[in-house]
Parts: sequence; C-alpha cells; structure tokens
Amino acid sequence: MGWNHFGKGALIATLVVSTAGLEMAACGKKTTEATAEGSGSGAAAAAGSGAAATAAACATIDGKVVFTRAQLDAEMAEILERYAKMPEQRATSERWRNQRRRRIVQKAVQDALVAQHVGTQKVEVTDAEVEAAIKKELGIVFENEQQFGHFLTSHKQTKEEYYAEKRQELLVDKVLALRGTLEPDDKELGEFYEQNKERWNEGERVLASRITIRLKNSADPASDKEGLDRINQIRTRVTTGKEDFAKVAQEVSEMADKSRGGDLGWVVKGRRQQFVNDGVEAAIFKAGKNTVTAPIKTQLGYEIFQVRDHREAGVRSMDEVRDIIYEPLRRRRRDRLRMELVNELQQKAKVEYTEVAWGLETEPAVEPAGSGAAAPKPMGLPPGVKLQANPQAALPGVKVVAPAAPAAPAAPKAP
Repeated sequence: MGWNHFGKGALIATLVVSTAGLEMAACGKKTTEATAEGSGSGAAAAAGSGAAATAAACATIDGKVVFTRAQLDAEMAEILERYAKMPEQRATSERWRNQRRRRIVQKAVQDALVAQHVGTQKVEVTDAEVEAAIKKELGIVFENEQQFGHFLTSHKQTKEEYYAEKRQELLVDKVLALRGTLEPDDKELGEFYEQNKERWNEGERVLASRITIRLKNSADPASDKEGLDRINQIRTRVTTGKEDFAKVAQEVSEMADKSRGGDLGWVVKGRRQQFVNDGVEAAIFKAGKNTVTAPIKTQLGYEIFQVRDHREAGVRSMDEVRDIIYEPLRRRRRDRLRMELVNELQQKAKVEYTEVAWGLETEPAVEPAGSGAAAPKPMGLPPGVKLQANPQAALPGVKVVAPAAPAAPAAPKAP
C-alpha cells in the first residue's frame, strides 16, 4: 500500500478542519521557555512595558505561573513574522491579534495541564521509539535532511528541542491510549471512505518507488560517470539479481524516502509533483507493471524507478487512500481524547487567567473593512477556569501592570 506524500497534506487539509492555525505552529515550542520580550505588534503598551510587563503572569495553575507575558510576546512575534511572509495577506487588526493572544495563552495552559498529568503517570518513551517516530516523520514530511534543517530554522528550533517535543508527544499518546484507542478501525475507515467517495476520483496513475544516487558535481564528467556507473550496478542487482527493490533502496538510496524503501505512492499522470519531471513521467507510465526503468538523470542525480502497479482513471480503491484517511481520523480521535482529559484536569485544578497581562489592544467598535484575516469567534473560558480580572489581586511575587486609563479630552477654551 502506498500514497503520494507530496499531495497528502493538501488533501488532509480538506478532510479535517484544523483548529491550530498559525498560532499552533508558534506554540509548538515548550511553553516554559521565555525567549523574547516584546512582539513588535504595537500591543505591548496595553499592559505596560519593561521587566514588570514581560514577567507578568498570563496564567497560573494552582498558584504556579505556567505562562508569562514574555513567552506570549515571543510566540505572538513568530505568528506575525509567519503571517507577513504569506502571499497576499492583509494587515492584521486589533481583534485579529487579540484573538491570537487569547488562543496562545489557552493552549499554553492546556499543554501545561497535560504535561503535569503525564508526569504523574507510569509511562515512558524509549530513545528507540523517539528515533523510529522521527525517522518515519522524516520519510513522510521531509524530502531530505536539508528540508528538515530549513524547517527547524524557520521554526527557530534546534534538533534537540524537536526531539524533546517528539518524546513529549509520544508520552501524551501513551497516556491518551489508556483512556481509549487512538487507532481508527476498519469500520470507521470504510464509512469515511464511502461518505467521501466523490473525493477519490483520480486520473491514470502508477504506484512507484525509486532509488536515487546523487552527483557530487553534476557539471563534472567524472562525477557524472561515477553516478551513472553506480545506478547501473544497482539496477542490475534488482533486475538480473532479483534483489528486493525496497531493501536495496533502504541500503543505498540517497534520499529521505529510503526509510520507506523509496516508496513514492501513487503518481497521477499530468499532475506536477516535485520528484516527477517530464522524463520521469514518460518513463514510469511507459514501463510495465513490476518493471524497473532505465537510469534517468534528474536534478537530484541518477534515479531508477520501479512500477509496482498501474491503474486507469477512475475512483481510487480503499487500499489506495487508506493511509490518507488514516492519519486525519487518528488525529481527530487524539484531539477528542486530549480535550476530554483537559476538561477533567481543569475541573480539578485552580486555573487563573490574568487577562490584563496579555497585552490586549483596544478594539474599535466597528472593524475596518479589509483589516486582518477573518477572525474566529471570541473564545470563552473553559469550565472550571477563573478569569483574574483585578490586577491588584495578582499572585504573590508577580506584579501585573494594569492598562493605563485613557486621558480625558481637554476642555474647550472659552471663546
């Protein structure tokens, strides 16, 4: 069974409504690390400035500060930076920025509650489990190590932080699995497939795998010959030598997809994909089922492709889309179990949100036309959560700066 990981993300986005958005990408880091002071959004004045403002508690659990203004400003700055890079984005409005700030704080509290709970459970994740999860993710999400490096850079994250985050995610999965299964069963998958059958109409396609040998210097004839000789030797192994293509790919291929035996999933004719140029498409659609193409020179180096199946245009079968359906359904189950846990934990804990420390801006009575992305509905507080509205009732040792009252308009001078 295979799937095309280059087209997967867009399709999943249409299957599952994500509640994450831009702010979730920024919130992926540990919420216990304060990394910056000030978001550059112009909102800082709403709750004071300087050390008092950035040290202010945005939220506490059982009297312990779990999220500060400095952390909120840092994550908000990342959101604004990402948003500014999006094509054709509109200027953000006060309401848009305020909604993001509220979401960041609420997610930080939820993450802290879950992390505290996980720490009390007798579960553990081994280094081997973390490595296996990372290896799988690298093969699915990132085409090569360079792309993974770019991802870390764009998210201002180190490799160590990413691994720690993955470990925590696996720990949470194990705790949630104690409450209910995370894995969708065949019945659930089948029902979803039938309910969305119109989505699976597809053109002519082949199920393909590849082995890639990169060139040290594509402009150097000696390097080119060396790469061509290597790929020919490898092709001989999987054709004349009858060696398993996937196992050979795992051994010698020089792309991230080697971790899954070079599997490219279903390649649809005429659909432009990162690894398919005109020469590759012509070769794999001309090749017969269970055959291996001659070496093809691409922008990556020299490659050979194995065609494992070939299907004409029509509705994709369940086995073709199973993996595409599986992940969003699993995510939906995980999100439901996690929210049930969060609601239980919030009922037991004393959670306080000190909204005055969030740096919220004064919103105009009427939102100017065309300002900011479509803002979500205002977010209410979860059950069992108290809003600390009085800045004078701040937590011990934490000074919360109240927003300055607007100056009264000057009296008109006598004529």
